[in-house]
Amino acid sequence: MTAVNLSFAAAGFLGAYHLGVTEAFLRHGDKLLSSLKACAGASAGALVATVMITAPDKLQ
Repeated sequence: MTAVNLSFAAAGFLGAYHLGVTEAFLRHGDKLLSSLKACAGASAGALVATVMITAPDKLQ
């Protein structure tokens, strides 16, 4: 699979939505995440991207 870059937009109070999407990626997106090259975000999205990369166990 081609390398994938994942980004999370600035979401304000919708950051909780990003957390849910991230948890779904971690549970069901093994194929996608195995090709993940970079993960980034802005505002609340940056917080979610950071948690996804540094502490994915905290989302489950």
